[in-house]
Amino acid sequence: MPNQRLTKFPRDYKDIPYSNEFKVGKRWYYDGKKYITGSLNSSLTLDCFISDSIFAQKIIPEIKSSSDSTTIRLIDCICHDTYIFKNLLTPAAKKRQMLITPRYVVIAKKDSSDFSKVWNITGYLPGIDQWLGVKLTDFDYSTLSFYNGKYIHRIKLASNTVIDISSELIPDYSSILSYDQFVIQNDPRVTIKFLNEPKDFTYGISLFSTLESFSSFLFSTSYQNNIFIYEPNDDNRNSITYAKVFGRKNNKHKPSWSPLFTVNDLADKNIVKDILIQWIFNSEDIQEPIEALLIYLDNNISDDMKFISLISSLESLHRHIFKEKKYTKDEWDNIRQDILGHIPNEEYKDIVKKRLAVPPEPSLRKKLKALVEIGNDYNLSTFDKSEINNLINTRNYYTHRDKSRNGKVLSGWELILSNKAMTKLIKLLILKIIKIPDSDLKNIINESYQFKY
Repeated sequence: MPNQRLTKFPRDYKDIPYSNEFKVGKRWYYDGKKYITGSLNSSLTLDCFISDSIFAQKIIPEIKSSSDSTTIRLIDCICHDTYIFKNLLTPAAKKRQMLITPRYVVIAKKDSSDFSKVWNITGYLPGIDQWLGVKLTDFDYSTLSFYNGKYIHRIKLASNTVIDISSELIPDYSSILSYDQFVIQNDPRVTIKFLNEPKDFTYGISLFSTLESFSSFLFSTSYQNNIFIYEPNDDNRNSITYAKVFGRKNNKHKPSWSPLFTVNDLADKNIVKDILIQWIFNSEDIQEPIEALLIYLDNNISDDMKFISLISSLESLHRHIFKEKKYTKDEWDNIRQDILGHIPNEEYKDIVKKRLAVPPEPSLRKKLKALVEIGNDYNLSTFDKSEINNLINTRNYYTHRDKSRNGKVLSGWELILSNKAMTKLIKLLILKIIKIPDSDLKNIINESYQFKY
């Protein structure tokens, strides 16, 4: 067995090393020399007794505390009552037990360089290596060894930014059965490197989160990294740990099934960089559909709520794909006043005023019909005319809960199957937005497990 230590990556906040000194009452400084006394708990939130007027519901940019060897910074914090419903006061001090929750926690050696700028940032991210077609588990039984134990794929996003996607087989020494029986685990990581000048660490984490959403889309699984590692100049002595705390989700470390497609499904393997650039460039426009796909996977959410989320995201995709004209508030107010100025009858003017409260859009029927036709162009059959009518009736019912409206409302298996068809259409439209070539797109729809079933 090779003499190699297991690279343990912290998966839970309690696994992040910091001294017990921070876990008891300690001074935490903010706004210069001002301070409060509190203890950092295992979820990386600060527990303290303070007056609720100190921070007055405002975002606290930074709170920090230091020991002899370590400095911990809490970034972009919010403060709230521990017992928000009880609203209890301590008898004498008139202080409340408060929790301060940061958006990020930065743990570094006391003499580390400026924490706010990073040259590289690394996080655990399963799936991207599999998307690239990497397979490290091929075993040569004649030599009793793996063909390849480590793989790194570099993608140059821009002149100053590269992404290293690495995958490494590491022995899990915690589960050794004997000298010749042990477990090998894959350790997939993504490292974002800035070449010419360092970037703000929040930018690095934001870029990493965009790659996480890409992985979630490929594998239909919800994953969000909580722990990031920064090692300036590849020097472990200057290691800094970033933990994303606020708004975290439950992690699922393993993809739920095969990816929607892999690089091997593409005729031109050199467009990997272009696909990622398109994903990052369009991330804001496809955020709602991605969230809808993740909501669809959540068994704790009802089918009617999934339906509303999915059909709303289809409307969002229509706006993006067909590039509908967007008016600013001032532009639309001027157009609206101009139209109303040509209506002499006050009664008619009041009717039109309500109708023109917001810029007009194509009807939901027209939007769905246009999107379904795109699906048909790629041999993805989803809804016919009567089924589109059912979608509209169902949306109107679940939005307004008005049983007096005419038309069929989907429920039971019909609702479940409609939701499933909408997810397939959403996936196709997103693939089209990130500019997967048409010939590859047709092949993916014909062959991908996620489109077949």
